[in-house]
Amino acid sequence: MSSPVAMKHFANAQKEYKPPLIANENAFLGDVFSSDQVNPEHPISAGFYRLEKGMLHREGNFMPHCLTSS
Repeated sequence: MSSPVAMKHFANAQKEYKPPLIANENAFLGDVFSSDQVNPEHPISAGFYRLEKGMLHREGNFMPHCLTSS
């Protein structure tokens, strides 16, 4: 069992970090921190998700906004 990792504070992350575009020209998601290097068996990540007003329908079909992890 690995030892606990100290919490790290990113004071300006909300102002400075811009998550990358992931889908539909209006959904953004990105990690600010991940413990995968410290504990690859049980990593934990922290980041931001932003959904801007925009493409909910394309050619009459609903475009679902769902995120899955593998």
